[in-house]
Amino acid sequence: MDNFQIYEEIGKGSSSVVYKGRKRKTIEYAAVKCVEKHHHQKVFNEYCTGDLMTLLSQDQRLPEEAIHLFALDIVNGLQYVHSRGVVYCDLKPSNILIDGCGILKLSGFGLSKLMKEIDQSLSSPITTPSTTSSASEKPNDGKLKRGTLCYTAPELLMGGFHSVYSDFWSLGCILYEMASGKPPFVGSTPEQTMELILNSELKPIENCSEELNDLIKSLLQKNSLDRITWDELREHPFWKEKIVAPPEELRKHLHPSPVYLNSVKLIYSKTSKSENVMRLSKIVQSNLEKELGPSYDGRSSEKPSGKKVTDIEYNFDESDNESGDDLSKENAEMDEEEQGFSESSDARNHEKDSAEPIIRRPSSQNNVTNLKLSISDVQKLMFNQSDTYVKPIIMNSRIEKVSSPKYDKTKLPFEPHPLKKVLNMPQKDLENFLTQIYKALVANGDNTVKLNCLCYFETLCTDTQSSNLLVNSSLMKLFIKMLKAYKSPMLRVRLCSVTGLLVRHATYISGDLLNNEIFDVFVELVQKDNGVKVKRRALACMGELVFYVATQIPSNQKEITLVDLPHSIVTTVVDSLKFSDEVVQHYATKTIENIAAQSPQYSQKFATVECISSLLQIFFSSKNEFLRGSAISSLARMARNKASLSLQLVELITPKKLMSLLKDGNIRVQQSAINIINMALLSDSNSKLCKALVEDPAFEDALSLLVDHQSYTLRAKCLITYFIISKNNTNFIVKSFGPKLCACLDRLMTKEKEQYVRTCLLGLLDSVSELIPSLLQQIFQQLDKNMSASTIAAQNKNLEFVLLVMTTPSLSERLITENIIIQLSKLLNQIGSKAGLEESSNTVLLVIEALSRQPMTPSYHKVVVSSLLPSLVEMLNNTNGDVRFLCLKIFTDILVQFLNDKNVYNLQDTSHECTKQVNDFIVKNLLPKYKQILDDQDPIPLYGLKLLNNIAEHNPGFVSVINHFSLIPKLFEFFELEHRNNNVHNVRLILKVVNAEVLSYDQLYKLGIISKLSAVLKYAFENGVDTFFEPCLGIVDNLLYKAAKLLHHSNKGEDSKQADSMYTNNAALVENLQVFMKLCSHEDLGIAESACHVVLLLAQQYSSTHEQLFSSAGLGLIRKILLSHVDSLDDNEAENEEADNSVKRICNYMLNVLLIICQTNNKMISRLKREDMLLIAINKVSEISGNNESLNSLALSVKKIVSE
Repeated sequence: MDNFQIYEEIGKGSSSVVYKGRKRKTIEYAAVKCVEKHHHQKVFNEYCTGDLMTLLSQDQRLPEEAIHLFALDIVNGLQYVHSRGVVYCDLKPSNILIDGCGILKLSGFGLSKLMKEIDQSLSSPITTPSTTSSASEKPNDGKLKRGTLCYTAPELLMGGFHSVYSDFWSLGCILYEMASGKPPFVGSTPEQTMELILNSELKPIENCSEELNDLIKSLLQKNSLDRITWDELREHPFWKEKIVAPPEELRKHLHPSPVYLNSVKLIYSKTSKSENVMRLSKIVQSNLEKELGPSYDGRSSEKPSGKKVTDIEYNFDESDNESGDDLSKENAEMDEEEQGFSESSDARNHEKDSAEPIIRRPSSQNNVTNLKLSISDVQKLMFNQSDTYVKPIIMNSRIEKVSSPKYDKTKLPFEPHPLKKVLNMPQKDLENFLTQIYKALVANGDNTVKLNCLCYFETLCTDTQSSNLLVNSSLMKLFIKMLKAYKSPMLRVRLCSVTGLLVRHATYISGDLLNNEIFDVFVELVQKDNGVKVKRRALACMGELVFYVATQIPSNQKEITLVDLPHSIVTTVVDSLKFSDEVVQHYATKTIENIAAQSPQYSQKFATVECISSLLQIFFSSKNEFLRGSAISSLARMARNKASLSLQLVELITPKKLMSLLKDGNIRVQQSAINIINMALLSDSNSKLCKALVEDPAFEDALSLLVDHQSYTLRAKCLITYFIISKNNTNFIVKSFGPKLCACLDRLMTKEKEQYVRTCLLGLLDSVSELIPSLLQQIFQQLDKNMSASTIAAQNKNLEFVLLVMTTPSLSERLITENIIIQLSKLLNQIGSKAGLEESSNTVLLVIEALSRQPMTPSYHKVVVSSLLPSLVEMLNNTNGDVRFLCLKIFTDILVQFLNDKNVYNLQDTSHECTKQVNDFIVKNLLPKYKQILDDQDPIPLYGLKLLNNIAEHNPGFVSVINHFSLIPKLFEFFELEHRNNNVHNVRLILKVVNAEVLSYDQLYKLGIISKLSAVLKYAFENGVDTFFEPCLGIVDNLLYKAAKLLHHSNKGEDSKQADSMYTNNAALVENLQVFMKLCSHEDLGIAESACHVVLLLAQQYSSTHEQLFSSAGLGLIRKILLSHVDSLDDNEAENEEADNSVKRICNYMLNVLLIICQTNNKMISRLKREDMLLIAINKVSEISGNNESLNSLALSVKKIVSE
């Protein structure tokens, strides 16, 4: 992991989180899968930017050209897989990834099968497709166990085996979906989808080519033997070109084996489609309940949260094989709770304390950036829906695996109607039917008949409507009497099952049933029956009864009268926690857990020392992860209802063990542990136990892991922990907040989608930001005292924390306040005046530097100029060169930001107060320090020149002020080829000085401007330092243009002398003619245009340039200049108008050069006539001149001279 830079989360599963990652020091990206250590396999994969399912959900139908390209990638990938002897078994859009280049990649091979293993299963005599396997048999390898129904082939639904042809069916479904926008066979329920797959005819897709429709039809043949083969697929006309086949030795896998062909024939000859549909739909529903957890009204969510309907993966495995990693199941269960599966539960599954949300869900994830939470807000946020989530007690597969009831309908003394028919019976028929069941149960005879009746009756107890009817009928009272009368363990078990199921699914039970008699019956069964199976089922039933009673109390009713719950019930449940059978313990634990989640009032009855001790004993001794999770969850939920219990739990568990639970591999354990910790901290954070917890370094480590946990609930609760501690223990926050944690908070701020986490995050960020002013004040007060080495070290630690917060984007935006700016200014002044605090001084400067990078609202500009900037300028007197440099750098960054902001600095608005304030500060505070700045050590003068250039750029009037402070000679001192401070900022300043004419030209020449300019320009050209060209050419242009103007208008007076002086001094520039000519072809049009104008001015003033310009090389350069720029217009037709005009001005200058020289010296015309390519270039100029009459006239004049 250390070799990868981790970015945002791109995917999440029940036991893993996938992040986008980049290998350090490379641009190689990967998908980094973070899983628990015992799940490690391959955690780094190629990073792909999307998948086909996402693309289809956005674009719906794809154009046929795209289908062709995508399908080729899929088919080539599938052929590779098949040729290696592997059947994919799960080909669907979500498993087809798309990389950054648009190439499709196959992924998700978790369900794939080896062909040889499938053939071995087919060869076994007990695994023929016609054999009906019982629930206890191991499922056949190669049959459909899990899969995405919409892409599942018909033969798999009929008991067949995976093959090349079942993958072809999936391929056909994907092609159909790409062309039409949805899979070919989709129903509203799994049963309907199966019916469509097996029986519905395929409809051609409109607006698709005949070739594509034919390919899809050949892939989606109901009989797998009628489907297209690999040879036919490669040569299909849709591809336009034949697909390349794999090597000969690998092609054997592309054809079905004889044993597979025989199995297919058996499927179609012996299997009933309708029977298979009914059987599979029941299996799917049953497995959904086992995996997702049934709800109290008997319904489970068919659609896993966050999944597209067509992408739901169903479990078709009839074996009810629940072996595997308990830990992963428990964590998957917690994921389901987070996603809100409890929403399908009825009114008994209350959301306790579900008050108005602290903030409402915004329309955009990032439009809320501040949220101040009170302690009462945190008390509400500490618990979310998963903390009140409950699962059934009876028939809970995570407690006990119970086989489905089986009955012999031939031995029933009545017609065993299905539940649906019973629910639709007229009242009279229903009464007669129930009377028949009643009579069968009370009739004298063998218990076998009664067991058979009860097994059937149990099938009627899984629906809310039927349960409400049956639980309030005479049958329920009969069951209670039978439990008292009959001693048969099997009969008692079955009676407890039906009674418990009725209570579990019922939403209303009449008051006359809930009397002491019913409770006494179950108490006696649990306490006195020696059969462990009876004890288990009786306790489960009693748990459902107690839970029903507990949930009849309205959650918002403060003054209530509890239903009289016999003390014997509580005693029996608590005593069961100590029973030797772990399943009995689990039923008792689950009962307490559910009651504690939904009923604070009844929860108090179980919050005894004996119960708590027993639950802790179970938690620490059991190896069953479900039981451990339920035990610690019971304790956490009870503590929620009794505040003092949280501190008691911290003491009993011990802080050290509690911290270890935060790193437990079981998410439920982690969540319960952090709930206990949060409640204890909120109850009394100053207690010895809480202090021991917070002061242990292991606690800090555990929290740092949880804040980036795959479970969003744990992320949120961890943020709450930090929030609570931030209110009482600043030292812990200072110590625990490191770069890794801050980076995680930034990532959550930008990427987190769960509103619960965002709410907790915003509260924490504001709480941490509120610590900064008090910390700064504390540091400031300590400076007035004699500080020991330890005090200075603590002060530096606090300053480093302030720096970290200020450099964390999600926190720093909250810290731009007037108070903090003033505090930092005072702190800088105070620290700067004391010796021995160099480290502190440097850290404060880094904090201010971080602050300077933040955008400031206009309301803070005044305090920055009046308070912070003077402090920084004052620090320029510091004896430490590094401190002086950092001060100037920060000062420069802030002032340049102000100068670039028209809301702060606006010369057009004379009444602008901030502009005046900035100007006054520069004149009075800054410029008087500038000689010191320019004479300082490197790189301070560089930043000084940069700032000075920016000031003059935004306000040219400051050039005269610069001259007033006698800084210009220093600029020319730097303007030396070998001087270390000869940089572009200095040259630009000299250009501004020349343009402003604050010095006479004689003064400029005395300062050596010509020689220095020539040397710098030559060096820049020879070494490709392009940044110098523009200001150097500007200076040359000014000098030549001013001289030309004086020469044109001068008389015999002073102007004439000035003109002669300039002409003489500027003559040295002729030596650089070749440099100017070559710069005329520069790709930067601004530089090229300036150079061309300089060449024109030289040609006008100095005839000595004519010979050089009209030499063969000179004319060749002019030709190159014209052609390169004219051709650039042809190559970039979409260029803007400014570039077009610039090229035309360049051509204008060059043509003027030719015209002037030809008019001055007729001998030069003959040379021009010999330059055919130059004449072609002039013709091209005529063609692009357009409406530019001046340019067109120049071109015509030059051509006329040549033609004469």
